[in-house]
Amino acid sequence: MTKSQFQLEVYAPGSTDTVLGCWPCAAPIHMAVGDVLRTGAIDPDALPSAALRVVRVEHGLWLHDGALAHKLMVFTALP
Repeated sequence: MTKSQFQLEVYAPGSTDTVLGCWPCAAPIHMAVGDVLRTGAIDPDALPSAALRVVRVEHGLWLHDGALAHKLMVFTALP
C-alpha cells in the first residue's frame, strides 16, 4: 500500500454544499466543534482577522490508488 493521502475541506458558514476551499495535507489535521478558524489567508475577500466557528466535523475515507485517503470536512458558522 502506498502513502496515505489527506485533504481538508472547509464549508461556507451555514452551508452543507458550498466549499470555501479544499487543500491537500501532508498529515491529518485535528479540528473539533467549537474551534475558531482564522480564514483571512485562505479567503482572498476576507480580512486577515476573519474567523469562522467549527459547528460540525465529518470524515470521508476511501481507497485511492491502493492507499487510504482521508478527507476532513469542516462545517462552519460565523462566530
